[in-house]
Amino acid sequence: MGLDSIGIDLVEFPPYTIKGDIHNLEFVDNKFDFIFTNILDHSLYLDKFISEMERVCAKDGIIILNIQENIRGDDYSENVINSPEVIIKMFKNSILIKNRKIKNTFDSMNREIVFKRK
Repeated sequence: MGLDSIGIDLVEFPPYTIKGDIHNLEFVDNKFDFIFTNILDHSLYLDKFISEMERVCAKDGIIILNIQENIRGDDYSENVINSPEVIIKMFKNSILIKNRKIKNTFDSMNREIVFKRK
C-alpha cells in the first residue's frame, strides 16, 4: 500500500515488528499519520498506552482500536474491557469518529473505536 509501517512488541519479529514498550514508545512526537492496535487488553497501564499513542500520532492522524468487549482475553490479557466508554474518555487529545460493533472471527475482536487526533 506504500505505507511506512512498523509493529511494536516485547519480542522483535523482523521485518514486521521491533522490540519496544507500548507504554514508552521510542518515537518523536507527531511521527505517524495512522496508528492501529488490537492489544489494548494487554496493556498494564491503559492511560499511559493511550497517552503514548496520542503523542506519536500526528495532528489529524487516525487511531484505530479493535477491542474485545466483555470477553475474557488470552493468557497475556491484563484487563477485560466491559465498556468502550471507559476507553473513549481516556483519549484527551483526540475526537471520536466511530464506535461500532464489528465481527472478527480471527481474534474475537468485536468492537472498533476510531479517533482523529486534534
